Amino acid sequence: MAYESLQAVIGTAVIDSLFRKALLNGSRSRVIQPFNLTMEETSAVMAIRADSLEQFAGQLDQWIKRSQGKLEAPQLALPKNQYPLAGGVTH
Repeated sequence: MAYESLQAVIGTAVIDSLFRKALLNGSRSRVIQPFNLTMEETSAVMAIRADSLEQFAGQLDQWIKRSQGKLEAPQLALPKNQYPLAGGVTH
């Protein structure tokens, strides 16, 4: 997937403050309709919880990377003996 529609959503949010506000408040489903997102893209956009465009774009970027297989699911715990100590040293 090339994700042009998702890029258009972010681009519009960068240049249009009213769109950006609607994207971040409860009007998201209404304002993304003209972008012809796939069902999967729409679900991803609607699942984002963000207070800023930076947070929104970051979460969307993570979703895109996961969907492309370029990012593994987050690890819930560090491997044994990999817990950081003060000063960045691990044991």
